[in-house]
Amino acid sequence: MDSLTSKFAILITTKNRKDELLFTLNSITKNKTNDVEIVVFDDGSSDGTSAMIKEKFPNVLLNRNEI
Repeated sequence: MDSLTSKFAILITTKNRKDELLFTLNSITKNKTNDVEIVVFDDGSSDGTSAMIKEKFPNVLLNRNEI
């Protein structure tokens, strides 16, 4: 068996739930280890969700649907 480290991702989908997402990301990143990758899929939010992620959580991978 390889001695590779386990790595997993937390995938979050959202649309116009900036406050709830901020709470969630704060909770996750507070206890996060290097084994965890966080990916947020923003489905065209108009409440500043993507800007908040870029500003406060630069290590979170963001995929944004512009619709």
